[in-house]
Amino acid sequence: MKTRLFLRSNNFFRSVGIVCSNTLLLFLLHSSLAAEIPTLSPGREVRITAPKTEKTFLLYVPIDYTDKRPFPVIFCYHGYRGSATTWPFKQVTKGEGFIIVGMNYATDAYYHKLRFTTTGPEKIFFDEALEIISTRVNVDQDYIFMGGYSQGGYSTTVLGEQMLDRLAGNLVLGAGRCYVDMNPPPEELIRGHPFFYGVGELDDPHYPRAKRALQFYTECGADVTFEDGKMKRTNSLRSGWRKQECGSGLSLTDP
Repeated sequence: MKTRLFLRSNNFFRSVGIVCSNTLLLFLLHSSLAAEIPTLSPGREVRITAPKTEKTFLLYVPIDYTDKRPFPVIFCYHGYRGSATTWPFKQVTKGEGFIIVGMNYATDAYYHKLRFTTTGPEKIFFDEALEIISTRVNVDQDYIFMGGYSQGGYSTTVLGEQMLDRLAGNLVLGAGRCYVDMNPPPEELIRGHPFFYGVGELDDPHYPRAKRALQFYTECGADVTFEDGKMKRTNSLRSGWRKQECGSGLSLTDP
């Protein structure tokens, strides 16, 4: 009886030891992942690797940032053959008022073709990036925007249309609508949803595509703002743009 009790005691302490070891490993792993995220401060842009998807993104903290109030966020998608960037939104906002997230694409399958059926991994990456930044800066969850230039703009009409219920608005620069007048978004989501289109008159073929997108979204009932440039490939973005308000215009010139 005593021997049996002794053996059970050994098994108990061995089990406790295993649990403690596993807990320590998890703690060290969590600490290691947390250590990979650079220190954040107003006016600084850092690169972060999302541990689950193993994809990288850029996080820019505006120069007027304070944790005393929530800040709106723009998820920025880059153009073809590019990489994660906060351009042009950091420039047109003068680095103020908005947290900017420069996204890479989760898969080449979506990046190269922008198909509606391949957005799953992009949504997972978006969710992970939003979760990460929300634990480190004060994010206004009611004002999350998606936008991009050229390929990033077209992506905003694919991935962004599938996330209308989560976005405060879509910002499309130097692009049209990827699927032109096919696959319209749900009427209950697109009606009244803000879209901003900025494209230069000399930006061929994107200018006529943008004009056609303007007609499409307007007919769908979206709240569309369209601005074009004169003489140059120039776009403009309203820095105070929200669901129901617009602020002063800021100019954006394509370099």
